Amino acid sequence: MTRIAQIPTWHVAGDWFDNCSCAVACPCTFAQAPHNGYCESVLFWHIRRGHYGDIKLDDAFGYKWQWTTNSSKHIPFDWTGP
Repeated sequence: MTRIAQIPTWHVAGDWFDNCSCAVACPCTFAQAPHNGYCESVLFWHIRRGHYGDIKLDDAFGYKWQWTTNSSKHIPFDWTGP
């Protein structure tokens, strides 16, 4: 069993951009079913500043790709862990 004390502190701040086939705002963002019964999307994250324990994550990029179509949004984020 993992205890909270064993999880390193973490924090990330940056930009999140996604593009999907749903109408704006994408219901998948809010853990709801897609408007048209399927979700074709691509998501990108740019961590401007961040760390996971002692590991620096500054200027890191990540992405998730399913498919891409017609709606888009840009969401800045600032998340912190335990």
